[in-house]
Amino acid sequence: MKDKTIVLISPRVLGAKRQIRKAPPPFGIATLAASLNNKGYEKVHLIDAVVEDYDDMHPVEDNKTFLTYGLSDQKMTSKVKNLKPDFIGISALFSSQTECAFSIAQSLKKAIPKIPIAMGGNHATECRTQVMSDEKCIDFILAGEADNTFPEFIDKYFRGENYLDVPGLLYRDNGESRENPFPKQLIDLDTLPFPAWHLYDIEKYYDIGMPHNPFLKYREYGQIITSRGCPYKCYFCSVPDFNGSAFRFFSAERVISDVDQLVKQYSIKELQILDDTFTTDWKRVVDIMEGIKKHKLRITLPNAIRGDYPKKVEKRKLMFNAMAEAGVFQIDISVEHGDQDFLNKVIGKNLDLGTIPTTCDLAHEAGMTVHANFMMGFPFENKQIRQKT
Repeated sequence: MKDKTIVLISPRVLGAKRQIRKAPPPFGIATLAASLNNKGYEKVHLIDAVVEDYDDMHPVEDNKTFLTYGLSDQKMTSKVKNLKPDFIGISALFSSQTECAFSIAQSLKKAIPKIPIAMGGNHATECRTQVMSDEKCIDFILAGEADNTFPEFIDKYFRGENYLDVPGLLYRDNGESRENPFPKQLIDLDTLPFPAWHLYDIEKYYDIGMPHNPFLKYREYGQIITSRGCPYKCYFCSVPDFNGSAFRFFSAERVISDVDQLVKQYSIKELQILDDTFTTDWKRVVDIMEGIKKHKLRITLPNAIRGDYPKKVEKRKLMFNAMAEAGVFQIDISVEHGDQDFLNKVIGKNLDLGTIPTTCDLAHEAGMTVHANFMMGFPFENKQIRQKT
């Protein structure tokens, strides 16, 4: 049973012609692969379409301002078939990636119709009923965080046990879609394994050099996610729906250990921390920074931080000083909008814009540069409100 071949795919990506074509190692399927390895499945393969054929670009037929890039469906199908899979998983983190995910799923189902295909990720979770209704090539969806439920499903599926009770599972029963309750969120993230980065050809990512923050100084970089969940409900963001509103985190000791491993195994010189709310627990941030500063890494936080954490300015200063000392040379602040009422009442950010200049000053004093993220084109936004941004 443990000799089954499982192929996990990250599909081609849709993007604007003029935008940077990013190519970071997909985090989610690397974690799932590690969980499967821990359960004894040794024949797990990760295929990232983007890095496998980065320069294969094709315009979108009905909108020439967009293109897709990465390994073509034909080449991906051939690659997967050669692996003789017993099960296929496809991940699509963003809705903009789902058409590519559906396309490869259709190609694979046509080529090897007896092999089951499961889908996961934010879009498959948020739009799970529609996906199961419209995409007959998708046999299963594992909704929500599938760190434990996907390995459980795989175990039961190949043992011939009843897998239909797995939390978060969507399946078909006589053509009708059935849905199980969502899985409980994992509280102790330290129980998760170190991602299976060894299943990627990391040198390809280094050669392309286009991670989440593509402005690299060094070739070798690593990425970590140290927490999940967000207590806020910004209406443009899927994090609270997918990861929940409770802030859950890896311990500082575990984060330090993971960074040590990245340095030892992959010789990284740059670190990108991909958390959505990294600074929620400022003491943990300080502990992490104290533990990794020995590596003298160049560190960024591409997904940005809130501009008002921690609430007390003195603590914010201590945190920024610790970050700068550890190698954080730049922070990004998610401000989103320049109108306070619109920010709070429409977007739901609940951020005091008055604290942003103070945060910028503290970061500059610590020796870090500051980038700020703003968004335009919100529903209900008019020209006068937009001008404040």
